[in-house]
Amino acid sequence: YVVQGRLDKFGKEFLLTASIADARTGEGIARVREPAPEEIDFPWAADRVGDQLADAVGLKESRIFDVTLEGSDDPVAHLNLKLGNTIAALKGFNIDTFTLRFDLEVDYYLRRYLLVYLEAGLAVGRASEEGEPKGTFSLVPVTFGLKYVLFHQREIRPYTGLGLGLGLIADLVEPEERELSLHFHGLMGVAYVPWRNLGFNLEASMNFNEMRVSGGSSLLFAFNLNFGVITIF
Repeated sequence: YVVQGRLDKFGKEFLLTASIADARTGEGIARVREPAPEEIDFPWAADRVGDQLADAVGLKESRIFDVTLEGSDDPVAHLNLKLGNTIAALKGFNIDTFTLRFDLEVDYYLRRYLLVYLEAGLAVGRASEEGEPKGTFSLVPVTFGLKYVLFHQREIRPYTGLGLGLGLIADLVEPEERELSLHFHGLMGVAYVPWRNLGFNLEASMNFNEMRVSGGSSLLFAFNLNFGVITIF
């Protein structure tokens, strides 16, 4: 096979074009084009061009795992289902160290390395007051924020982000005493995406402020650690 390529620049955006032909007959087999909005996108664009040319001639894609899932070339959004542990501190009550937390997150790709996300969760735990069991409680946080992804063209992708949201605690105080509170937190994590449409992530986040529970108590979820499954669209 004979492979030819060129790189063009239009304003701040680049366009990578490549073609492949049969070396014996000279017949063209495929011609592909891949945009790179910025220089940082070159590795990703080159990888996609190589994949498309390899597909055109029937070459097997080289990956760590021998399974690939079909999907779009450009990621638009992904779902992230997370399960983890929250270390919490509640003024006026004692909380068991292990507090189970579930989160469902939707991320939208503004750029391949910049995501806006909306997350809704449920944290469940047990509390006591002056040594006496107080019962279970649940917290429903909803968070909106931004994430920045490093090495987004690779399988291992570290990321960091900031979020702002609301939270409401239930089952621990009387309904008329419950308060909706604002929270602000930062997060760091790493995603492992061995397949085009499926990956995993490990994430840690920390709250920067207390969450009001009622007029006389407040809740501080100091540290969250969770593991998730990512489905990319």
